Formats: sequence, structure tokens, C-alpha cells
Amino acid sequence: MSVAAFYRHFKLITAMTPIQYQKRLCRLKARWLLLFDPRRAASIAFRVGYESASGFSRELPGDKHEFNKRRRGSPFCQNNYHNNLLG
Repeated sequence: MSVAAFYRHFKLITAMTPIQYQKRLCRLKARWLLLFDPRRAASIAFRVGYESASGFSRELPGDKHEFNKRRRGSPFCQNNYHNNLLG
């Protein structure tokens, strides 16, 4: 299958180009990590494949303050969460 044919079939099935699909997966993983991982946003950006934290911040839709509010209230993001799991 040629590259052009692959792109056409991929877009027909997903309604996105392969690059758009890959970026969407990265954003979904980043959103999940922002909610449930205690690391800073810059560290999460690099973890999901962004080369710069500022590029990550520009591309992530939604209110960043909402993520911060949710993170502060989440038991998953408290520093001793992993210690509590281990007992």
C-alpha cells in the first residue's frame, strides 16, 4: 500500500490524518496525566512527546485553571498517595 493510499484509508476510517490522530492521543494522555499525576505540567508535556512546555500549553484546549483545581482536590495527586497504597 502506498503512503498516499494509507493516508486516504486512515482518514476515511478516523476522519483525521495520522498526525492529527497521534496528536489527539497525546493530548488525551496528557489530560489524564494532568488530572491524576502529581508531576508538573512541563514534565507531563515531555513525557507525552512534546518538545516544549509552551507548545504543549498552546495546544491543550480547555481551561488550565480547571485542571489545577481538580488536581488539588484529587487524592491521586497528594504527595503521599503512593505511600498510602503501599500501606
